[in-house]
Amino acid sequence: MAYFLSPALVRLRAEINTLWPGRDKSSDGWIGDTAHSARRSDHNPDYPAGGIVRAIDVDKDGIPTDAVVAQIIRDPRVAYVIWNARIWENPAAYPGRGYWRAYTGANAHRQHFHVSVRHGARWDGNGSSWGITRTASAGGGGGGSLPDITVTPVAPIEEDDMYTDEDRQNANEIRRVLGVLGGGIAPATDGERKLVARLAALDALGGILHAVDECRRMLGVVLGWQPPQGPEQAAVKDLRGQKGA
Repeated sequence: MAYFLSPALVRLRAEINTLWPGRDKSSDGWIGDTAHSARRSDHNPDYPAGGIVRAIDVDKDGIPTDAVVAQIIRDPRVAYVIWNARIWENPAAYPGRGYWRAYTGANAHRQHFHVSVRHGARWDGNGSSWGITRTASAGGGGGGSLPDITVTPVAPIEEDDMYTDEDRQNANEIRRVLGVLGGGIAPATDGERKLVARLAALDALGGILHAVDECRRMLGVVLGWQPPQGPEQAAVKDLRGQKGA
């Protein structure tokens, strides 16, 4: 099956090329190589969605990279950006984020920056302008400084766009377990009854409170309110899938 680059990213690349036609493109790329195809990555075609590729890499040389990246992350189509050993994730797609943090992947992305766009025709299929041409031209060929993301926040997104069906299911299951452990919901399955019986055999108060605290923390991790720690990282990968770059 054929594959193609997201129209949103085709437009982004065109705007950058128009402003800086002589820029270095040796580190540009969008379709995943063998290494990418062996893992989950936005550089791999999404064949169930027609073969769309939702990621692009842009070489840093010949453009004011920091200024361009600052403009890109203000667009609600962006899922995340990786640049210079840091990653920024759109809080509309990753609740609780919206700030730069350390990126510890094998490729620190110091020679190019990576842009992934969100799933859905409203985002990856939207080929409207990114505003880079207008903003950069006003700064004398791309050299103007751009305000930080905290000055111009990402436009608010409806809650339905913030979570996947899988996120909601996981959160609802955890909320139900919290209710069972707290006594507000009667256990309805053998598993829930065994859990309550097992906790009752322990130090009742201490065991229940510990389990409730653990469930509350995991709920926060699943919804992106808290960063995963230790074995939670593997659990989150299983729930959300490994995001590749």
